[in-house]
Amino acid sequence: PRNSLIDALMFRLSMYEGVRKDPNIFRSRRFMPRSMKGRLVWRVENVSHPHHNPVYSNEFRDAFDHRWLVLMDAHGYRERGFLSVFLVVPDEEVSNLPRTAQFRVTMVNQRSVLDSVSIELTYAFSAPNETRYGCLRFMELSRLKDPSAGFVVDDSFVCEVQV
Repeated sequence: PRNSLIDALMFRLSMYEGVRKDPNIFRSRRFMPRSMKGRLVWRVENVSHPHHNPVYSNEFRDAFDHRWLVLMDAHGYRERGFLSVFLVVPDEEVSNLPRTAQFRVTMVNQRSVLDSVSIELTYAFSAPNETRYGCLRFMELSRLKDPSAGFVVDDSFVCEVQV
């Protein structure tokens, strides 16, 4: 028992030393527990100001340490009037294909979590030209932006992605 306590303290000390040397160490998820990896909670702000281009999330990693991005198009990709959402393999990761992802995208209802909207998808990313997959018609923009619906609060909405 004494050795395990010393090992735990040494591990904590080494984590502290890493944080001192690299203040972004936790942001990079290097020390994030395996159960927490693969989850992105993304707050998209300034919803009332239309984004003219698709918006990319910050990069995040799954439990297998694969890197991912989320792409949202508020104009609808090929489907006007809908929010389109895609899981994307970053360019630097294309050489690591093929890989299969089972993922869930949730538009969080900020007033009532039970009214959140989710979709679950599975896709085998297998070729360099197949680096994104998702839903063209994830949610109607009129429903998303309806103030009484509860998705947009304080000019922002929250999207959660679990890979």
